Amino acid sequence: FPSHDNGPYMSNVLFVSAFLDIGRSTWETPYRVDSSQYIQYIEPMLLTIPQLMLFLEGGLYDHFVNLFGNDRIKPYHPPQTLMSHADTDQRIQQSSPFQEKCRALYPEGTLRPIELTRPLANIMGHNKVHFLKRAMDLRGGEPTHYVWIDVHYFRFADIPYWLVGGGYDFHETQIVTGVLS
Repeated sequence: FPSHDNGPYMSNVLFVSAFLDIGRSTWETPYRVDSSQYIQYIEPMLLTIPQLMLFLEGGLYDHFVNLFGNDRIKPYHPPQTLMSHADTDQRIQQSSPFQEKCRALYPEGTLRPIELTRPLANIMGHNKVHFLKRAMDLRGGEPTHYVWIDVHYFRFADIPYWLVGGGYDFHETQIVTGVLS
């Protein structure tokens, strides 16, 4: 990857990401993750991907905008707009039909995925399109393509070569997914 067959390529790409502390440092193990761990991923992410717009809140914004400038770091406020889906997720997760399906898929004593047990775990998933749209509003028609990348992607030591230094050239119909190991 990337492959080079005949066809239009997305070489003018802006990667977009966001970080919101949803309080995982207070959750039970194995779901507990201290926010400082995520913060340790942000700087390498910004250093590795030159075309990255990152939305951050409060003190994190202040810290990283001083290091990387306000062209790449954008404030996100108010965080209440991110939380609008949490109540709906909580009602779904507490409903009898949902609980019955979870019990069928994950018998008692089986660890359930965090997205099925904690409403806030779905917040970023629900809002990726919002952040991509916000980046488009801020940057206008330049660049021509926008790609979401999760902050936790950088928890792995093996960063794909095509991300380093902006050497990416995606085919416009490609969707890149996967887990690094």
